[in-house]
Amino acid sequence: MNTSVPTKLAAGRNATADKLLVAASELMIERASIEVSLSDIAQKSGVNAALVKYHFGNKDGLLLALLARDAATEISQLEYLLAQPITPAEKLRLHIGGIIRAYHQFPYMNRLIHYLLHESSAGAADEVSKFFVAPLLDFHRRLLAEGIKPANSARSIRCCSTPA
Repeated sequence: MNTSVPTKLAAGRNATADKLLVAASELMIERASIEVSLSDIAQKSGVNAALVKYHFGNKDGLLLALLARDAATEISQLEYLLAQPITPAEKLRLHIGGIIRAYHQFPYMNRLIHYLLHESSAGAADEVSKFFVAPLLDFHRRLLAEGIKPANSARSIRCCSTPA
């Protein structure tokens, strides 16, 4: 499972890039919207707006880096979670809890993912697919394969069972 952040995004990380990411995140939370301008981000971060281009290429590059930063913890934990000696149902419960925590911490995340996948460039959508969507799909496929056991097994995932 590839859970690494694209090289271009990882390479842009330094104190100035971090300031820009923090400012973008804070503005999106304050405004309950992903609609923030580069000048607003620059003003809040205390750095020149031209540094967005230097560190991220453009606004979409900054948004990609922000999503990569915000999702990194959850994505990095997928392999660890699969390796745990607990039932697939418990793994799924913990995974869903992680998603809820991430969305609580970064309430703009779902809108940001949608924007990058559907309203941004094809290149941005490809990057999101590589570092975010593909690892999640792989995790879910592997978890389902692990959980498909005979219906009487206590370790199986039961999605359609009815109470007796």
